[in-house]
Amino acid sequence: MVQVLAKRAIRLSLDSGPGAALSVIEGCDAVDLIEVEHGRYVLGNENLMRVARTFDEIRPVVFALAEHGFVAYASDGRTSRFVHLRRIPSFWQPVRQGDMKVDESGLIYKLFVPEGVRIGSLVVVFSSMASPFDKASLTRYFEPNFRSISKHLPDGVAVLRIADLDGVVGGFYLPTVNYPRRDWDVRALINQVSGGLSLEPSQVVVYGASKGGTAALSQVLLAGFRGVVVDPILDDASYETRYDDTHWTRGGVFLNTKDEYFDRLVADSTGHEGSEDARLVLVSGVGSPLFSLVAGMSERLDEVGRRHLFVVSTDERIVDHPHVSVRTLRTVTGLLNMQVEGIGIAPGRREIFG
Repeated sequence: MVQVLAKRAIRLSLDSGPGAALSVIEGCDAVDLIEVEHGRYVLGNENLMRVARTFDEIRPVVFALAEHGFVAYASDGRTSRFVHLRRIPSFWQPVRQGDMKVDESGLIYKLFVPEGVRIGSLVVVFSSMASPFDKASLTRYFEPNFRSISKHLPDGVAVLRIADLDGVVGGFYLPTVNYPRRDWDVRALINQVSGGLSLEPSQVVVYGASKGGTAALSQVLLAGFRGVVVDPILDDASYETRYDDTHWTRGGVFLNTKDEYFDRLVADSTGHEGSEDARLVLVSGVGSPLFSLVAGMSERLDEVGRRHLFVVSTDERIVDHPHVSVRTLRTVTGLLNMQVEGIGIAPGRREIFG
């Protein structure tokens, strides 16, 4: 059932069912690496997350691993391998090689600072779900959305990308059992980086789509940064019921539902005195299944006096959530540039085709 591979590494087998494995996971605080053999459940070349979506009795094992700080990093189709969050800085090759850095809270990030020009602003890019969202690789926590963003921004703009290492398919950059103050950790990292570049908070623009949009909206409301937020995921129920919990939010990883979390942030949110501009831009499309949630957020922000622009695409090619960021990219790029340059954006609601 349990095989010790090294001082802080073990192998578990699910051949006799998940119960015994759960007991071991509960008591493996000193373990850094866990291999889980799940061959008896394999229908094809699948990792443990995909197996668990077919066999419900395996789901508690995936949740338990996530709750205890283990994330998948590899699979050969019959065995999935997990590493503890505390080991990632010395384990993940991009971090070891210095391509990515780690802050004191454990956040992993990558910063691009253009050379030879004065830095006038910072754009923070939050990752959406990776494709595929349940692959057994640490790269799924660091999806490099809008890879060419620096080419579409003014020369003096630094770009910060932050990994979302937590949960089963990501922690949405929100509070979890592993990182109860993750949203504040993110805020602190942004402040640290922007301060190191001699930038004021008003010179920071956060951007994200989907899961990244959830994070970007969180930081706009929490820290007062400027932001362009594209079709954010604002509740858990839609993905739990419609898509059989593809985001793995039913377990005990998250401290609050997204509804509860944003209810609190909006209640504490106020307008920006002395400015009539919209520091926040929400973007969605009428064909997105999340449109009503984003529209509802816009209405709630209006109620508390939070000035913002709600951009609504009527593009008929938007028939699903992922289409929004693709079909509105040109408009979003223009809005990002306006935010970066400090060009005033009038609050309200605007309909666009693309």
